[in-house]
This record gives sequence, C-alpha cells and structure tokens, in this order.
Amino acid sequence: MYGAASMRGTEWTDNVCVTSLACLNDFEFFLVTDQEGLKEPVDGIMGLARNKPFYLSSEKGLSRGPSYMMGLVNAGLISTNAFSFYMAPYGNRSWIDFGEPKIESMRDSEDVAFIELNEDFFWSANCGGFALNGIENGYRWGSRKNAGKTVSSGAVYSIFDTGASAIIFPKEYFKNFLKKLYSEIDGDEYEVASGYVVTKCYEDFPTIQFLLGSKWVTIDADEYVVDISDNQDRSICVLLLSQGDADFFVMGLPLFMDYYTVHDDTNGQIGFVPHSTSTKSPI
Repeated sequence: MYGAASMRGTEWTDNVCVTSLACLNDFEFFLVTDQEGLKEPVDGIMGLARNKPFYLSSEKGLSRGPSYMMGLVNAGLISTNAFSFYMAPYGNRSWIDFGEPKIESMRDSEDVAFIELNEDFFWSANCGGFALNGIENGYRWGSRKNAGKTVSSGAVYSIFDTGASAIIFPKEYFKNFLKKLYSEIDGDEYEVASGYVVTKCYEDFPTIQFLLGSKWVTIDADEYVVDISDNQDRSICVLLLSQGDADFFVMGLPLFMDYYTVHDDTNGQIGFVPHSTSTKSPI
C-alpha cells in the first residue's frame, strides 16, 4: 500500500541511477507488476523513508528493502545522508538535490528553521494546531480518547509526504477545521465529495499555518485552492485539503510549496527555508 494506492510485484535488482553519473549497481527494489490508485503514466515511486523503526506500529511480519540514500552514501556518491526539495509554484520547474543542501537554492541560508522529527520510518513530527491569516488567530487540535501515540498532549502525529497531492486530515478534525476556514471567507458554498472540498472560487481564502513542532509553516491560498472548471474561469474550485481514513495527518505537497526543504536524516530533522525566488516569509 502507498496512501490510497495498492501495488503488487516482486523484489528485483537492477542498476538504479538518479543521473547518468550517479548509479547504484545491482540495487534491490520492488518491481511493480500491477497497481491500483496511481494515475498513468507513472514509472514508479522513489521511496526515501528513513532507516528507523515504525513509530506507530510494530514491525512484526514486515520487511523492508535497502535504503537508496544509504546506498548513495556508501558508494561515495554523496557525503551526507540528506536530500532537499525545491518546490516552485505549480507549472514551474521543481527539483530534488541529493547530499549537501544547495545554498544557492535558498533565499537566505540563515533563515533555515528545523523541525525535530520523531524516531520513525516516516518523515514525521507532531502538529499542535493551525492558524488562519496569522498565528494570532490560532487553534489547538485538542486531545482524543483512546488515540494512543497518534495524539500526544493535543498534538497529532503527522507525516511529511511530497507524494501526496493534498493535506490529508483525520476525519475527527476536518469538519471543525472547515467551519473555521469558511468563517474567514465571504461565503460558504461548498460540499465535501469523496473526502475533497468542492467549492465556489472565493477570492478571500485565508493563508493557513500549521504548527509543526515549534514552527509555523505557511500555505498560501493559491497553493491549496485549484480551479477545476473546464474553461478555467474560476466557476468551481477544489481545495487540496481532504479528509482521510487514517487518524493522523499527511502533510502533502501544498506544505512544501515555495520552500526549500532539507531532509536531514542524520540529525533527525527537516528544515524549511524560502527558496531562492520565493516571496514567503521565513518560518
């Protein structure tokens, strides 16, 4: 399983390259022979999870393949077990850097703010709450009964995942979040269909901030409001904010937009900084 997708296949080995000059020979990976849930054409998914135990569940009965990042380190192709995403606005060129973060990809390297991660197979931290149009207008998620390790002191376990197109909410929090969101807007014409919000394309959707660890990460309206009308006339939009079946958050692509994000596995942290052409404020 990967999010809403299911895949079947077998273990395989081949030469795997990120560029023609950076190849791992006879690298073992999962060859997908059949899948459901991924839109074609998709060549595959490059998993960059951490070499850590699962935070929420036991690993009994599970197996994992080798780490591509550790393979790059062990082959001397990179010196640091880290990778970074440069996420430009939709329709513009974005990329990933392996190894040492690129200073030239940051607007100001002194503004990198790091979020401490859980000891986890996934890139995860805890989300303490959200704010709308500024952190002075903030809200806590609150605790839940029988939530186990998913909720700790009102902060909810959250996975960082560029493979998810939306911010995916636990259903327990989604309804109240939408109520707060639309209270900031001049109108409330929307419906939730298959977990997604189909809405009138209001011009005053607020910025959203999520409190991850001790840092507030900002998502601007044009990063989560998408025009889906046939004529692109803003007659109907969808929000890249959805309700999922899991009891944790998946912090998908909108969270990364206009940032350069440094995934530092060695030190167990993820850093956010406005990328070189971003207009966002530092977090």
